Amino acid sequence: MRIHVANSVVLDLPNFKDIESTSAASPFQNSPTNRPQIPLGQNINQRANANVTDGTYIGFIVLMFTGAVVALFLCNANSIIRSDGSRVVLMKNPSWRSEFIGLYETIRLEPYIILLFPMFWSSNWFTTYQFNGINGAYFDTRTKALNGLLYWVSQMIGALVFGYCLDTNFRRTLRAKVALVTMFVLTMAIWGGGYAWQLKYTRATVQGNADWTDSGYVGAMFLYMWYGFYDAAWQCCAYW
Repeated sequence: MRIHVANSVVLDLPNFKDIESTSAASPFQNSPTNRPQIPLGQNINQRANANVTDGTYIGFIVLMFTGAVVALFLCNANSIIRSDGSRVVLMKNPSWRSEFIGLYETIRLEPYIILLFPMFWSSNWFTTYQFNGINGAYFDTRTKALNGLLYWVSQMIGALVFGYCLDTNFRRTLRAKVALVTMFVLTMAIWGGGYAWQLKYTRATVQGNADWTDSGYVGAMFLYMWYGFYDAAWQCCAYW
């Protein structure tokens, strides 16, 4: 839903044709970047794997309420006139039947799309492992918040880098081949490093109190940041 809203807002911008399409992913990463700042500020001195306070949830509620109020001041899409004089095309909400018919027609006309299904499916699969198996299991409360902030900042960087690179003026086939090779190298390097780091503990033996002041944290920090960068790169390629 967040991706749909972010992309809808970008599509309504006056100079949409001057905006790289896959760079529209950066607003999606902007919202979760704000989330870890609240628990990080409230638990800056908390060196234990403790639950966050009620103030954290109150802060989230305030932010959500503020966002809902601000959204009421957005201009209706049917009232927007771009600088080139064109208007925003409002799409009708599809029914479940039209969605399945469209999927069938797509597979019938472009059967190679099936080869991308594993990529679509896995695009959010690895976040469960990263959030729960690494950040949630290994670190204390304040370090979890810091890691979360760095993760989403790295996602913004990854979305911008891959967005602009995928939308360059080179041939589309060339961009696709370069993106495929780049993703293969990133997958082997980042997840290979993650595998080597994961050998240090299991969910049964982990203490869950690692802190950013501990020796060896810098390596884990950069690994988690690269996970965020890789997630955004994967999403950009999937949408591209």
